[in-house]
Amino acid sequence: MPRGGPPTDPPARGRRRSGRPWLIAAVVAVIAIAAGLVVVLVDRGGNEPAATTSVPDSVAARAITLQDDDGALARRLALAAYTAAPSSPATRSAMIALFGADVVPSAVNAGTGAVLSAAVSPDGRHVATGGTDGVITVWEVTDRTSLARLGSVTSTGWIGALAFNGGGDLLASGGTDGAVRLWNVHDPEHISRWSVARLYTDVVRTVAFSPDSNTLASAGADGTLALWDITDPAAPTQRSRADTATGGVYAVAFAPDGRTLALGGEDGTVRLWDIHDAAHPTPGAILRGHTRAVRAVTFTGDGALLVSGGVDATVRLWDLRDPASRPAGGHPRAARRGLKCGPRRCSRARGVRW
Repeated sequence: MPRGGPPTDPPARGRRRSGRPWLIAAVVAVIAIAAGLVVVLVDRGGNEPAATTSVPDSVAARAITLQDDDGALARRLALAAYTAAPSSPATRSAMIALFGADVVPSAVNAGTGAVLSAAVSPDGRHVATGGTDGVITVWEVTDRTSLARLGSVTSTGWIGALAFNGGGDLLASGGTDGAVRLWNVHDPEHISRWSVARLYTDVVRTVAFSPDSNTLASAGADGTLALWDITDPAAPTQRSRADTATGGVYAVAFAPDGRTLALGGEDGTVRLWDIHDAAHPTPGAILRGHTRAVRAVTFTGDGALLVSGGVDATVRLWDLRDPASRPAGGHPRAARRGLKCGPRRCSRARGVRW
């Protein structure tokens, strides 16, 4: 370029970096305007108020799908969606998926024994832990980087399973004494026991609440599945019990619609049960693929995929629209660690090699 001529433009990459703050602001503005327009249309006679949250949620979903192809853009979209709708579960999930690997964990002294179980309340404000000392402790998540002890209660035996109900005011526990206990945690600083249900001849390894919180599922080392009516937590009643034929159960999970229960077994199978009538649960598809015990099962938000993890160091995705098919995506060794699942998609965590 001739001397004295106009200065050359900065490299395109530099322009993009310097424009990131206003790009985020622009996306936030577009989301806010779009959401506001939907509100106006609804107020003028529309009949679909649920659409008012669709714009930030859609941006959040797009961020998750872009994380492997364009991580920088995915982060900007996730941040913009969360800024526009911070209370949305979808935007919060996107933030965790895109930024979670950068969170530095903090440590607290949980007690005298090893921690065997933990559960997070649905609103994310409280964490319950239990372990070999038989103590259940409820913690407050103070600023997302530290925990503050609120209250503790001593149970019997080791505590290997914990779960909150949908309202976060009821906690279920299972342990080595074979009992299922319900705890009143409405005031976490003063935990009190609602009830004790005794059924099992061996360790209770897993407990889970149905989406409507009216039913509790429990299972354990003796292979028995029990469904409890807990509409009155002071007097739970057994709706049904069944032999799962697994040799023992490590994990249970309700589908989002509450009609299907997934069990992870010692025999390496994942079994689906139809529980739309909790008094008469019916065994369904048996998903085979793991070569050793299945220790974890969970559904994606839409219920279309089931994720299972086993002692064979594999994570498998099952497409429940065709339970007899091979694991979804055709990669049975999807990840030994670092698999992340959003509302509709599971993907590789950043920095993890498959």
